[in-house]
Amino acid sequence: VMDGFWISHTLEPVEAPNQEEIDRFLPPRRDELRLDLTNPQALGAPTSSVTFYKIKKEIQEEMDHLLKAFPKYTQEYASFTGRLYNQVEAWDMEGARIALVGLGGITGTARHAAKLLRREGIKAGVIFPRLLRPFPEEAVRKALEEVEIVLAMNRSLSPGMGGQLTQELKAALYPLDSPPQVVDWMAGLGGVDPTPEAIKGAVIKA
Repeated sequence: VMDGFWISHTLEPVEAPNQEEIDRFLPPRRDELRLDLTNPQALGAPTSSVTFYKIKKEIQEEMDHLLKAFPKYTQEYASFTGRLYNQVEAWDMEGARIALVGLGGITGTARHAAKLLRREGIKAGVIFPRLLRPFPEEAVRKALEEVEIVLAMNRSLSPGMGGQLTQELKAALYPLDSPPQVVDWMAGLGGVDPTPEAIKGAVIKA
């Protein structure tokens, strides 16, 4: 939702799974809770503090379970569609000294920038966490265990703390004995997309 023009005002081919593949993967649809003008309902009504705590606890437990279940369901999905999605995707990370970490469309530009940087002798690679909540902490640590510097390419800002992705990466990496240095870079806000040259400049500065 932070990608702005990159995904909302551009065109590219989309190869959607066919209905048979979808039906094999997803359980039957249950839509008891839906907008029905003949049967009005109040959804998301206020609750007591005791119930609220229970709901939040259950959500957190489901988030913890999701990371454990993710490999099973991605393998199942791949068996139907031939498409395998990992918690963290990595490109050109072999021997990388610096990792460019971003979410969404910016990683396409970063992959191009990393190739340009490698031609100039700077060993750069790209990491794309496919999940934000729950954040794939262990997979991120494993992907970044060999690098010296992590450039967080932020598309969202938490005023007073800097880029939001930076905070996620620091929380995941800084408890390690020898963590890489996480560099906070505001790559673009409000649909402004960084160019490969801008990414190269941020890498050299980092």
